[in-house]
Amino acid sequence: MAMIAGGTLWATQVPVRGTFWADLAGGLIVAGAGSAFAFISTSVAGLTGVGERDAGFASGLLNMSQQIGGAIGVAVTSSRGDQPRRQRR
Repeated sequence: MAMIAGGTLWATQVPVRGTFWADLAGGLIVAGAGSAFAFISTSVAGLTGVGERDAGFASGLLNMSQQIGGAIGVAVTSSRGDQPRRQRR
C-alpha cells in the first residue's frame, strides 16, 4: 500500500509540460508494482479459512468486489477531477 501511495504522490508532482518517460512513468511503475503486492495479499487474506467447497464462490466474490470497487473509484475520481473545469463555465 505504501508503494501505491508513493507512486500516486509521485504522479501528483508532474509538471504541466512534463513528459511521460521523464516525469510520469516512474510513478506509474511504482504504483503498479504496489498494486500487484496489494492484490496478492488481499487475495490470501480473503481466502484464508475458506473451505474447499466454498473456495470458488469466495474467489469470485473477492474478484467481483475488486472490480466494482475499481469502477466506483474511477468514477468518483474522474468526477472530482472534472469539477474545477465545470465550475469555470
